[in-house]
Amino acid sequence: MAKLVGLMLVAAAFLCAGSTPAFAQDDGKKDLMKDVKAAQDAMRKAAKPGPEHAILARMAGTWKAVTRDFAAPGKPRVSEGTATMTMILGGRFLMHEFSGTSHGKPFEGMGISGYDNVKQKYVDIWMDDMMTSISVMEGTYDPKTRIGVSQGDVQVPGGGTVKMRGVSKEVSDDERFFEMFVTGPKGKEKKVFEITYTRVTSQ
Repeated sequence: MAKLVGLMLVAAAFLCAGSTPAFAQDDGKKDLMKDVKAAQDAMRKAAKPGPEHAILARMAGTWKAVTRDFAAPGKPRVSEGTATMTMILGGRFLMHEFSGTSHGKPFEGMGISGYDNVKQKYVDIWMDDMMTSISVMEGTYDPKTRIGVSQGDVQVPGGGTVKMRGVSKEVSDDERFFEMFVTGPKGKEKKVFEITYTRVTSQ
């Protein structure tokens, strides 16, 4: 693994330089250059957007978001917001910008979703104005059911982490449903909120 990482770093340097080093024709370096070429090809392949990124692109546009918060006992708190989703960096990532209210106060959040060709997993990061940490989750998507499931460990104030699981379903091209669950210290999972997205415009 260390050798592969080293070769990929060398290959990256060559790619950035945009040229092949002068010693490429040196017979003593042929094996090295062969390995570097393989690393370059692997990097190019890993950097190319694929069908998984096209799935993310289907979300590009502006959405009305209705959130139901189940964190507190009693009836869920309902709030509304607007989600603007934009494909960035050559169609490799989906940027999610959210503005609305939470617990009666203004709320802003931002996330990035992508598909890691190396890990072969979807990766999501999220940050908002209610925290200073960044949540990271990884998961999969089933094109038959149009359901994506992601999970990750999130640090909480006071120490320790909690397990979070997100489930996203494409109800139709213009409606999506998202649920977030948290696993407590006794191993019991609880739904903390759900969001219904309705498309307003496409990109």
